Amino acid sequence: SSGQAARGIRLAESYLAQLDPLNPEHVDAELCLRLVKLHGLRNSNRLVEARKYYLSFVDDRRFSGSPSLPTLLRYADLCLYEDNDLKRCNQYLQRAAALTKAANKLRDYASVCIALVQQLGYTEKLDEAEAFLVEAEEVGRRVWLQQPMLLANRAVLSMYRGQVERESLQLLQQALVLSYDRLDRLLIQNNILIWHVLTDSIQQATSVAHVLYEQIEDVSIDTEIRRIVLYNLEQFERNQENANAANELYEKWSMLHSGIDEAYWTYRRDRQAPASTAPRRYR
Repeated sequence: SSGQAARGIRLAESYLAQLDPLNPEHVDAELCLRLVKLHGLRNSNRLVEARKYYLSFVDDRRFSGSPSLPTLLRYADLCLYEDNDLKRCNQYLQRAAALTKAANKLRDYASVCIALVQQLGYTEKLDEAEAFLVEAEEVGRRVWLQQPMLLANRAVLSMYRGQVERESLQLLQQALVLSYDRLDRLLIQNNILIWHVLTDSIQQATSVAHVLYEQIEDVSIDTEIRRIVLYNLEQFERNQENANAANELYEKWSMLHSGIDEAYWTYRRDRQAPASTAPRRYR
């Protein structure tokens, strides 16, 4: 909750104030506390503060030998969200992948690979995304991993390639059954809706849309995820020529601002930015 996040931030700041940044023995503790604060900022939806704080120390050479460095680099996926951050984010994630693989930290390595699949999937580098997904799937055959994101990313990557096969729907449905995270479930259901629309399975799409409508009215849901789902519901209603419903949905999502991918959302909202700014994740 936001209250717990705020408490975590205060505690981290309190302990950080007691450390000597010039004392090499305090470096690991300092980085861990900074990560606690960063996690709290991100979970409180304080994206601007989280990004600024992350960039203030991610390249600090004092942390280059810390065991927590891969975690710091992995946080790029959570904190670097602006339109011009993608290249830098991928560089940090690839460093994290190399470090965790070299240290044989397989679960951490798989987590970074999945983050890279998602980041590269927003670009045209689908073959690179595929390679990292294969790596994560291989780890999943050797150690226990949470399966929903592996399954969902495999399905979505196929959809990005224009392969709207029945297998993709089955993977998404399996991911939904296995997922217990509310936001992950929303995104999986969103992609199931897209699959049904792309295959003209209108009756099934309508059923999924009803489920999404019931959930998306909760204004406490992460702003960016809520905007994604509302946008795709609008596209579904326009596809069905339900202009009034589509216009209401447009009004709802166009008033939301998370700071993430704003050039794309400006394009969708006002047609003021070039279409090339549109990430592939929003169909």
